[in-house]
Amino acid sequence: MRAASGAAFRAGTAAAALVIAGAAIILTLLIFGNFGSIVGLYEQLQTGALGGAALTIGQLALLPNLVIWLASWLIGPGFAIGTGSSVSPIGTDLGPLPGLPLFGVIPSGGFVFGLVGVLVPLAAGFLAAVLLRSQIAEARAKHGLGWLFLTALGMGIVAGIELGLLAWWSSGAIGPGRLHDVGPNPWLVGSIAAAEVAVAAIIGLVAGGRARR
Repeated sequence: MRAASGAAFRAGTAAAALVIAGAAIILTLLIFGNFGSIVGLYEQLQTGALGGAALTIGQLALLPNLVIWLASWLIGPGFAIGTGSSVSPIGTDLGPLPGLPLFGVIPSGGFVFGLVGVLVPLAAGFLAAVLLRSQIAEARAKHGLGWLFLTALGMGIVAGIELGLLAWWSSGAIGPGRLHDVGPNPWLVGSIAAAEVAVAAIIGLVAGGRARR
């Protein structure tokens, strides 16, 4: 149990980090891909040079939240920008958005790649399991297939807890009224992430053992 929990903690944390890294890369691509829309929103606000600089600094502080929101979108539950709104792989239902140019990366009809984005947490769990194989070869041979399932389950739980906590940290209120409800649902993010990472990790660990035999 001690060996399984240690391996699960390391690999589960690696899977969560890979999901966040994937979300950061995709957000960067979205910013460059929607640069025209972002500039257009800046022009509509007419804040001037000083106001534009202050607005940009404020949005830079919001970037970590946006990365976690996009990670929640990749996991499946998505996020809200206002009570009753939803941005998820299934579809996007948005009301009036706050006047932040960075929100120009959110298209009204949802992201183009749709459900393909859900492959990111699955790939993260699989890759973390692959990286773990060489570290647990002796324990796997000693304890058998059940130990692999236990380790994969632990990876899912660790990744789910960490991503759920990040989702909780990134959610909250950014204004009065309907803007009191902004961000992802941490319980949904954590539970779905745990299931996705655990399933992918089982495949990665079991497939690795079969390949070596």
